[in-house]
Order: sequence, then structure tokens, then C-alpha cells
Amino acid sequence: MKVLFIKPPNRGLNHEIIRFIPIGLAYLAAACRVKGHDVRIFDSLTYFQDNRVLHRNELSEVQRRKVDSHPVIKNIIHWGASYDRIRQELVEQMPEVVCITSMHSPSYDTAYETARIVKQTLPDAVTIIGGSHASIAYEHIIDHTDINYIVLAEGENSLPQLLHNLECNQSPTDIDGIVFRIDDQDIANRMTKGGISYYYNPKIEWISNLDNNLYPAVDLLDFEKYDETSVLITSRGCPFSCSFCTVHATVGKEYRYRSAENVVAEIEWYINN
Repeated sequence: MKVLFIKPPNRGLNHEIIRFIPIGLAYLAAACRVKGHDVRIFDSLTYFQDNRVLHRNELSEVQRRKVDSHPVIKNIIHWGASYDRIRQELVEQMPEVVCITSMHSPSYDTAYETARIVKQTLPDAVTIIGGSHASIAYEHIIDHTDINYIVLAEGENSLPQLLHNLECNQSPTDIDGIVFRIDDQDIANRMTKGGISYYYNPKIEWISNLDNNLYPAVDLLDFEKYDETSVLITSRGCPFSCSFCTVHATVGKEYRYRSAENVVAEIEWYINN
């Protein structure tokens, strides 16, 4: 299948946006590519030429309140690719599946708008969303968007499996860590939100041996467009229980780490390739 990964633009108060390598999308792209899928990554934040101050009539009610209540800053900035540029990318690529990341709840609005644009531009494309916001606020996504599937937490195993099921026209109810709308009222794991029925399969299976992960598909990215090129993830999970943190929902509670040999081999791979 032809799969396009999109990191949406950001909208916020007047602060500097540092362009980091979207390492999570690169890991997912590698996991899907090895299964034979044609993958691309579109990182909106690398299109800094589209950065602009938003007019007040473009702001949501929440954004207007932020501007009106802030003691100093009176502007909301759109950081990254314009929505017109995203539409253009969709038309050029014509993906069958679009995977959108929504890492932070304060910026979910751009992820939702990106999903709306996908459906508007390519009505037959399947939309999938993941990331920290998606993993903890899936009910909000069900209530506010028509996104087809929500992949919870680690996706290196579940996303390729979902693509396989889509190709084979099979039900994805056997996939670990997935949420999607349903019509069948008798299906197991049925949940309801605002009159909408959906299937919820919690994340149970975590990647225990991180050495088995493929190296991220950073060859799909242009390193010259980034301020920071930190691309090494050496561990996942956290045994602590900070109330403000989403780490358990995204990478689990059990701490797992890669071997030193595996990390060094990846560093050598970057240097040599």
C-alpha cells in the first residue's frame, strides 16, 4: 500500500519552534517499508517558509482566550506547512493510507484539521492517527473527527498488522492497541461516546527486546532542514508514576533498554551510510 506519514503544523503563542527529526515516524516508516509498503514522510515543520501570524478571525475560541489573557504576547503563530501545501502533497502522492501523528494535546487541532483535509482531498484514503494525544485522548478523537483508526502507544508491530488487514479486507479486531468506530452493537469490547459506538482494544503487548527494532527510515528525511538531528532512542518505559506524564500510555511502565552493542552499531550505521 502507498502510505504517507504526516507530522502536522503547529499553532501556538509566539515561541520558537525547533525542528527535530520526527524519529517516531521514521521508526514506523521502517516497520511498514520492510513489509513491502511504499512509504513517504511529510514533516510540516520543515516548511518554515510558511510560518505566519494568524489573523484574529482565523483563531479558534480557545486561541482567542489565550491571546486575550496573556500579559504580553498577543499573537498566535502558524508554524510549518500551510494547509494548501498539505493538500498539494496529498494530490501529488495520492496515498491510500495517511498516518498522522498527534504528539501533544495542546496542538491536537492541527492534527484534526490535517485529517479533515485528507478526507476532503482524498475521500477514499484511510486515515490513521497515533502519538501521545491519540493514546490518551482517543475518546476525544472519536467525538471530534472522522478519523478511521487510532493506533495506541508503540506502533511498530500494530501498524503493519493494520495495513495487512486493510489490504486483505479483514477486521482489525485482533490488533493489540487499536480504536475504531463500529456499527455492530454486539461486538465485544464495544464502547460508546456521545452516541458513537467504537471498538477499543487496549495496549497490552509491548516490545520487550528493543534490539529487534529496525533502524528508523531517516533516509526519507532531509537532514539539512533540521535544527537538531538527535536520532537515537536507547530505552523505553518508566517505572515511576508522575501524574502529569503520558509515558505509560505511549511506551509502557516496564523499563526496557537496548544493548550497548546495538546502540554502537546504529551509530556506526549513521556514520557509514
